[in-house]
Amino acid sequence: MHSNSIKKNFVEEVKTTVSIIRKYGFSKEISVVITPISIELLKDLSRHGVARIGVGLDVASERIFNSMSKPYTWSLYLNFICKAVNIMDRDRVSVHIIVGLGESDVELANIMKWIYNVGGRVALFSLYTY
Repeated sequence: MHSNSIKKNFVEEVKTTVSIIRKYGFSKEISVVITPISIELLKDLSRHGVARIGVGLDVASERIFNSMSKPYTWSLYLNFICKAVNIMDRDRVSVHIIVGLGESDVELANIMKWIYNVGGRVALFSLYTY
């Protein structure tokens, strides 16, 4: 797993932002959308008050993933989702999927089933073009 995120100093910025939000009395759960980061950094975010994370898997199949310019690999994303659920807890990791990128109904159903089986949640977005 990568030791840092795609954006330099991302974790430090999140920790600072969470601290500021907490300082002003915001008591709701804080969520952050991230790409795969190291497990150590994810644990650090959790210790600093991040209660939920979102992961932009974006596509419903490895077939489509490989044709996109996504950072990292399909297996790294799936592995990260599993580890994130173990750290954040069940139902505290949402996986974002865009529907309409060429996936089959079976591919979409399979990835959604897998996400729910590992303890994640699914956030679907539809691709709409004119």
